[in-house]
Amino acid sequence: INSSAFSNSGTLALVGIASSGVILNVENGFTNAGTITLDNEYASAARTQVLTVNTGVVTNDGTIQSLRSGAGGTQRINADVTQTTNGLIDVDQDLFIRSLAFDGSLGAIDVAAGRTLTFEAQTSSAVVTLGSASTLTGAGSIRLLGTQTLNFSSPFELTGTSTRLDLSPSVITVTGADLTNGSA
Repeated sequence: INSSAFSNSGTLALVGIASSGVILNVENGFTNAGTITLDNEYASAARTQVLTVNTGVVTNDGTIQSLRSGAGGTQRINADVTQTTNGLIDVDQDLFIRSLAFDGSLGAIDVAAGRTLTFEAQTSSAVVTLGSASTLTGAGSIRLLGTQTLNFSSPFELTGTSTRLDLSPSVITVTGADLTNGSA
């Protein structure tokens, strides 16, 4: 998709089928006010679903969901992402977000039990931001992979019911406001 005015207010589904996976390249950043779904419906083999944004930011004012209807596979978003207060990232199949900047200081992230949302550093200057307006739910894990910065835009507390934050084996610099580990 090569448009400076693209936005999603419906459903954008990247679905693996029997013959192949799906790779969608979007030239410029856009606003998601609907649903972006990454899924493999093929039951007999893993298929890959990849959304790549070459320049700009995906502003998530809707839902980004990773599903596993079939045999699984790799689900990846190669883009900088900014969550709004309405933004939800719903992880029911392992999801990789490879970016320079993920701003989750607003919105919600739900990671199902046994699943992982991995923030993969595009470079060593990558930054993942969380804050007190971030809602983390689910019994899964959020993993930071590579050399990057974890920034807290406001005081942040991990609770016993929140998603697990996995910072190893990466090199993570923690900046910003206080982090309280209430789940220890």
